[in-house]
Amino acid sequence: PGRPDRYLSRSRNHRSKYLRGNWILSLDLVRTMGYIHDHGPDDGPAEGSARHGYLPGMLVRTRHPRLFFSAHRSDAQTSEQIRRYPAAYYFTSEIPDMYRPFCADNGPIDIMGVVEACSLFHSKMTHPALAKRALVFYSSMDPNSATNAILLVSAYLVLTLKCTPEEALSDFADVDGLPTVTYHDATFSEQTFNLSVLDVLRGLQRACSLDWLDLRSFDAPAYEALYEQETHDISVVSPKFVAFATPKDRPDEHSGARPVSVHGRIFAAMGVTDVVRLNEQEHYRDEDFAEHGVRYHKLVFRDCTVPPWHVVRRFLDIVEGAKDIVAVHCLAGLGRTGTLIGCHMIQVSGFTAAEAIGFLRLMRPGSVIGPQQLFLQEFEFACRPTVPLLALDAPPGRESAPSPPSRSRSRVAPSASPREADAEKQRPSRQVRSASIVSEAPTLAQPVTPLGLDVSSIDMCQPQPDCWSETDGGGKGEK
Repeated sequence: PGRPDRYLSRSRNHRSKYLRGNWILSLDLVRTMGYIHDHGPDDGPAEGSARHGYLPGMLVRTRHPRLFFSAHRSDAQTSEQIRRYPAAYYFTSEIPDMYRPFCADNGPIDIMGVVEACSLFHSKMTHPALAKRALVFYSSMDPNSATNAILLVSAYLVLTLKCTPEEALSDFADVDGLPTVTYHDATFSEQTFNLSVLDVLRGLQRACSLDWLDLRSFDAPAYEALYEQETHDISVVSPKFVAFATPKDRPDEHSGARPVSVHGRIFAAMGVTDVVRLNEQEHYRDEDFAEHGVRYHKLVFRDCTVPPWHVVRRFLDIVEGAKDIVAVHCLAGLGRTGTLIGCHMIQVSGFTAAEAIGFLRLMRPGSVIGPQQLFLQEFEFACRPTVPLLALDAPPGRESAPSPPSRSRSRVAPSASPREADAEKQRPSRQVRSASIVSEAPTLAQPVTPLGLDVSSIDMCQPQPDCWSETDGGGKGEK
């Protein structure tokens, strides 16, 4: 402190070795701020080392030349960093800590938080008084907070600098020891699907490439007016889909009344032409939506489970035949709703399963739970073009035998309570968990899906004995 050139007076080789660390600022900023962390250059990574260990307070550079990230162990450390490096502007936000879990879930921060964070970063970047200062966005060392903070910084790079998700995360991925985790689904069950920050960013980028989302036109007041309100709980997921919690004629222990009449007026303004119900009917009359001029479809399957294949096919047919927007609900509008919307995103819009889950949770937190996550991976596999398994070096007229089916991944039973995950929203206080920031989707074995179902038999699957499929409000349907 107070000696900016302390480590810049040595040889060029030594200086280059010091500046190679990912937490190091540009040469000009290093001259201004002095050394960046509590260790001298002799304690840094060895020559040629590709990865570096992280200590609280270190700066991680980003693709923007003025924007950096840091995680601090305490407010006292933050005050000390600010005192020691007056050339840098340290700022933070409550947004990384604003996620309210349903169960053991820990993020990602919803799209409203992403937009607010981008606005915050832009205001700092364009402020005249900060034009020549390095900007350091910091969080606590809490894994959930740090992970969501890194997501916000990376989303800003993707949305404003048009970085790829891989580019936006590359500097973070090169630093070992960052306090980051993967995202748990909205259950208390064992985590079986590791949704990473990279998955969420890829889903966000794909949605932007499809013109589903634009920072300049995102209507924040409209989002807030629809989501988790007293008389309705609605999320616009894409130009084609609206996800919502079930309407209710009467209040219960979870929420107040959510009249169909309120939903009907909102849907009419949105241009919704079709409503699909996925849960058992306990809360309102089916005829109520028909009275508001929308087509009404019933595709019921059990809470916390994956949809039968015939339900998936029927849902895709309904969407294809819809004149405009399709509104989908189950009990809370999370698990079953997100799963079927995710199927359409994968088949029609080219999302991977992980990208679809990541984007759905940005638009409607808690979407897709438990075994439904692996089901979407299975559906993604089923949508791939089939390639004949012919060995080039096999004898003429003979096909090579496929590899034995891989059953390393299996269905995971839902949590103890059958409605524990997809129940009405009663969010407890934040909880702390741990895992990793970037995780690639596992390699899927062919020709059997991750859940052990033979893809060739999909078209032959029969309806489950406890599932109903009814359409347009007429007929008894098939059981």
